Amino acid sequence: MGIPTQHGAAILLGTFIALGLAGSVLAQSHITAEEDSTALLPCLFEEPIPAGEMITWERISANESTEQILVFDEKATPYIGNVAWVGDLSRGDASVLVSPVRHVDAGQYSCGTFFSNVQTKTITLSVTSKVTMLMPGPSTIVAGVALMVIVVGVTYLLMSRRRRSRSRSSRGRKFHQLEPPASPDGLLLSREATESPRQ
Repeated sequence: MGIPTQHGAAILLGTFIALGLAGSVLAQSHITAEEDSTALLPCLFEEPIPAGEMITWERISANESTEQILVFDEKATPYIGNVAWVGDLSRGDASVLVSPVRHVDAGQYSCGTFFSNVQTKTITLSVTSKVTMLMPGPSTIVAGVALMVIVVGVTYLLMSRRRRSRSRSSRGRKFHQLEPPASPDGLLLSREATESPRQ
């Protein structure tokens, strides 16, 4: 006796649903990575993935169109240069690695199998700016030392000029103090006039 058509369709639909649930994808839904670092986009299945099963990774753009970034069909075929397969199908792992992470890599990704009725998982990758410490390079150090030498040299020259001008002004004051005293009528007395006559 055969199975009625409606019952057969219901059994077939139930089988597909059961297969879909058994092969559902486990994945972390949000990953944050720093620019120029490495980001692991995990895609884990509850069971090992049979040999010959095709895995696809796609990036979902802002306008909801999809772009394949990697297909695994017994070997990985990446379509983007910084994406690499790191999964192990015997363990149910279909993860990929993005390295180095760029700002253009930010967005939504989906992973799943191509032929079986498996739920795909969406993963969001956020990319943060790289924090860099400004370390002086050799040219910066040389420029800094040269600037310091110039500042010290100019300071030394200014100090030397100031000392010379002080020295000249103090010598001039001493010279004026050594002049002979003026006579009462404002004239300078000659040496002979100031000496007393000898007898």
